[in-house]
Amino acid sequence: MLNENALAKTLAAVTGAWYVICAALFYLLPGTGLSAGRILFHGVRIESTPFDAITLFMGLILWIILAWITGMGFAKLYNQWEA
Repeated sequence: MLNENALAKTLAAVTGAWYVICAALFYLLPGTGLSAGRILFHGVRIESTPFDAITLFMGLILWIILAWITGMGFAKLYNQWEA
């Protein structure tokens, strides 16, 4: 049996760390970041992106929330199907 809250918090923390790493790499290598974005988002052509603190912070919060929900859902389903 998985601890649902622990899994959700762990996934949220790891996702938050990846988001910060990704943002730093995008800042350092913007051309590569735009290419990677195109690959990750099904070929959507991204010409430029605003790189300001508000956008970064809102993206970080959104990804942490989505990761927490995913972790909680995963653990609940796992615990239900394991029984």
